[in-house]
Amino acid sequence: MKRLVGVENESAYIEFVFRQFSDLSIALVCDDEFVLKNLSPTCRTKQHILCGQVLVVALRNDGEIQSLTAQQIEQVKQELQLLATA
Repeated sequence: MKRLVGVENESAYIEFVFRQFSDLSIALVCDDEFVLKNLSPTCRTKQHILCGQVLVVALRNDGEIQSLTAQQIEQVKQELQLLATA
């Protein structure tokens, strides 16, 4: 996961951003040091502007990470689209 959100040839520190979607099991994952690395904004949520690579994942009840369902993907797209036009 660090490789996916990090900058090539630099270490990354994972940060989970919770409660940004109506489905509370959906979380965003980004590099906690995106400000220090001067990465460009890529994702705006209700409360945050995230920069660099951002992963969208679902969390099971036991805390394990899993892929989003097709329904969750559509929900994320719709909710992010609404924020982009606001």
